[in-house]
Amino acid sequence: MSYAMRMVLLAVFDAVIVSISFLIANYLRFEGDIPYQYTKEIPFVLPLTIGIHFISLYFFKLYRKVWLYASVGELISIIKALVIGSVAFYVVNVLVVHLDVPRSIYLISMMVSILLIGGSRFVWRLYNDNYMKKQPHQRRALIIGAGGSGSFVVKQLKHQRDAEFYPIGFIDDDPKKQRLEVLGVPVLGTRKEIAQVIRNYEIDDIVLAIPSAPKSEVAKIIDICKKTGARLRILPRVQDLIDGKISIQRIRDVDVEDLLGREPIKVDLEGIANYVEDKVVLVTGAGGSIGSELCRQVARFKPRQILLLGHGENSIYNIELELKKNFPDLAIEPLIAEIQDRDRIDDVFNQYRPNVVFHAAAHKHVP
Repeated sequence: MSYAMRMVLLAVFDAVIVSISFLIANYLRFEGDIPYQYTKEIPFVLPLTIGIHFISLYFFKLYRKVWLYASVGELISIIKALVIGSVAFYVVNVLVVHLDVPRSIYLISMMVSILLIGGSRFVWRLYNDNYMKKQPHQRRALIIGAGGSGSFVVKQLKHQRDAEFYPIGFIDDDPKKQRLEVLGVPVLGTRKEIAQVIRNYEIDDIVLAIPSAPKSEVAKIIDICKKTGARLRILPRVQDLIDGKISIQRIRDVDVEDLLGREPIKVDLEGIANYVEDKVVLVTGAGGSIGSELCRQVARFKPRQILLLGHGENSIYNIELELKKNFPDLAIEPLIAEIQDRDRIDDVFNQYRPNVVFHAAAHKHVP
């Protein structure tokens, strides 16, 4: 719906409420028996009060509000607009128009208008909060963290029918939040109950919404969640969400950095350029995933010679071919050797005299 159409519909709705409020005020003031001297003024009073109240509501930008997310701030704006509108109606009538309206009517009408206009806006908010139910395509999600970030996730997911997930509940270790609801979504337990909650509520996905938590804590929770069989997702950094760099649709899978239990180490490769330039560099375990990446990075800084040492002929051969293709001027020497063979390693050092050694030879699975 366009902004213009939305404003017209809201303005008509408010005009009806202001009119009804004025009529109710008269009914209450005279206990249902309204004297003729006042009823004959109603056709002239209604257009005046509707026009003045519309101007006041428009001035306070109430037709620019997204009532789906209405809060106390919007309620205060409604009260201010209707109070000022009622005062303006009284002043204009007394000083300019001179219609016969009892003074008590202004106050009663204002109170009824606040109740009906404010109430209608928040009924719409409550309706959307409570009745925008899970869509057939949405997966059942458990949100880890009932703080600001978790609330942000729930608010966005509940108001997007095309969202991939629908929030079923929260997990939070704060004892003060247990058995409570946040935005209509219950806190179902602490991290100790994650497995049980997954089973009881048939959860498909777990969304970690604790971006400010220490990496060690995140890693512990991930370890618990991995045992449940539910798909594990994680919220981007809060600052990225605030800056608009990442939308709620970009809730991502857990990656290796989330599993570290510590902040990832940032290697300043440019800072070691002088360290390896024109040097003989030995890389042990050069055929492995870590060793081969070290070879690629070291080769960028123009070493005099790079020694590729490893026990797997195929893997050493593959990285040798890759380096020769990408760095044709680089002197490359493949060396097949077991790192535990002391005599063979002594021969390598005696023959090639490496200036720098990157030791990447290790078992893949280290406890």
